[in-house]
Amino acid sequence: MLGWGYRFISWRGDRTLIINVAHHIKEHIKVVVLGCIAGTGTGVLIDYDQRVWLYNPPNAVDQFIPGTSKKQASLAMKSGDFMQKDTVWRFVETYLESPLKFDPESDSESSDDDGIV
Repeated sequence: MLGWGYRFISWRGDRTLIINVAHHIKEHIKVVVLGCIAGTGTGVLIDYDQRVWLYNPPNAVDQFIPGTSKKQASLAMKSGDFMQKDTVWRFVETYLESPLKFDPESDSESSDDDGIV
């Protein structure tokens, strides 16, 4: 995923996706950034339970998938799901205002200024 700050930022590697599952209850999900959907600012993440997430960083270079907003995380595929060329994609779950935190213990060479996007 590519974004702008006071410098150009590339997010990749290990991260922690933080979602609000209920009032004052947050879930921290370890994910790996796989890349982005071509032509969009929407990133593709996979967690350690083999679920696929779509994520919109707040300062992406490109526009997001239509109908989505910044810092939105959407569960696109559950573990065990599969896609074929005629599969219609529907979000399983959507979470607004979900930060994606850099994992400083990862081997990733990328970082961002404050550790959260």
